Amino acid sequence: MMNTTTIVNTNRNKIHPYKFTLWAAIASMLMMFAGLTSAFIVKSNLSGWRTIVIPNIFWVSTVLIILSSFIIHLAQKTFKERNFAKYRLLLITTLVLGIAFVICQILGFQELWNVQNIKFKGSSGAGQFFYAIVG
Repeated sequence: MMNTTTIVNTNRNKIHPYKFTLWAAIASMLMMFAGLTSAFIVKSNLSGWRTIVIPNIFWVSTVLIILSSFIIHLAQKTFKERNFAKYRLLLITTLVLGIAFVICQILGFQELWNVQNIKFKGSSGAGQFFYAIVG
């Protein structure tokens, strides 16, 4: 008589709860952004809409945050390689880029607030939508 053992893999189609939560959060953020964008498009076609000129400093801050993301990725790889001197340098660089990003954001929103007089209130709604979508 021959004994046969069968191994059943019960975890084959299960997704980890953290991964599911991450995807649910991404989906809800995507839906919120789509809703805000849709409302922005509809509202911008109404009379009395005020056009906002995006300050150039926001483009600088976009480059800074993308560069910071790339450098933190390099820092993670360097940490796994156990090159701690380079790791510290990359972390400090990421910190400096992050601080520069925050400063650029503050300067950009100050320009909107003080120079272009874009506030949270007003009949056109342009300021509210802009702050909600990018802020």
